[in-house]
Amino acid sequence: MNHLAWCQALGLNSGLLAFQGADKYGDMIREKLHEHQVNTDFLVQKEDFETTVSRTFVSASGDSCSILSGGSMLELPQHAMKLFFAEPLQHAKCVSTEIRHVPLASVEETLDLASHSVRFLDLATLPSVAVHDAGLGDWETLERCLAKATVVRASVAAARELVDDSASRTDQDIAHRLRDKFGIPFVALTNDVNGVVLAFASGGGNDGACTAVVAWPSSSGADLQGADDAFFSGLIAGVHLWGVPDDHSSAVRLATLAGLIRGACVDTVGAWPSPETADRLQRLLVLPTASPPVPVVKTRAQSVEAMMMPFAKAIEGPNSSLTRDIDALLVRY
Repeated sequence: MNHLAWCQALGLNSGLLAFQGADKYGDMIREKLHEHQVNTDFLVQKEDFETTVSRTFVSASGDSCSILSGGSMLELPQHAMKLFFAEPLQHAKCVSTEIRHVPLASVEETLDLASHSVRFLDLATLPSVAVHDAGLGDWETLERCLAKATVVRASVAAARELVDDSASRTDQDIAHRLRDKFGIPFVALTNDVNGVVLAFASGGGNDGACTAVVAWPSSSGADLQGADDAFFSGLIAGVHLWGVPDDHSSAVRLATLAGLIRGACVDTVGAWPSPETADRLQRLLVLPTASPPVPVVKTRAQSVEAMMMPFAKAIEGPNSSLTRDIDALLVRY
């Protein structure tokens, strides 16, 4: 849900598809979505439904623990996505879903219904937890979900489970192997400390897969809650504008944008965009310095200020459109 608010702040028209109860948590979530002008037209609300709720506990040291109650989304019946959400899924340009609290069969059904769209999958928990602890489905369904996604974000630890590799492998190799195993066009593996590792197909084909590393921009790290959601929204916004990267330059550009959005999020207490977000983004507008063997990004007169200006404009008000800026933005590249 948080990443939809960030997408909306970046000028994309976003909406939530979910079952919610007619309870105080459902009311609170809908109020927050309305505050950020995220579309709620396709929320299915009933008295006998239970709203999905996540409770996060933060210690004095800054460590946190989240306890998730999946609610009615955890018990979606077969073909529920088609029955309730086929129309928006079949008309959206980009569709995002996550592996966290929704049955894997429903995640797969979502991806199938959105076969014409750019499909984003956030692996928000370890695969072993999703299959064994949470009981969301079987391993085969999880792997089919990965194979049907266009863009996958995951942690390095989650990816390591999927490629069944030892800890001695480099993060770049894990990303490369994950992309190759499931045929995912673009993979982004995040690490809260170091940054993001990318794997993508050079030239958009199945051969010549490449990897790249992008460090996080410097930030205070005031609140890491929502960091992955903010990064995920940056991936969606960038792909919406520029398409799926097929070379090193475009991949780094996309990850840089997503990293800047993440930086704006972690510098603010709370996981939602705020009126101060634009100012914080401006202070983060510095390209991360690549260290060998990662090559320096080479683009024609590229500056992050130029790249981010349309987003900074859009952030001035929720639901403001980027349409007026798209052509000018693309000309720069």
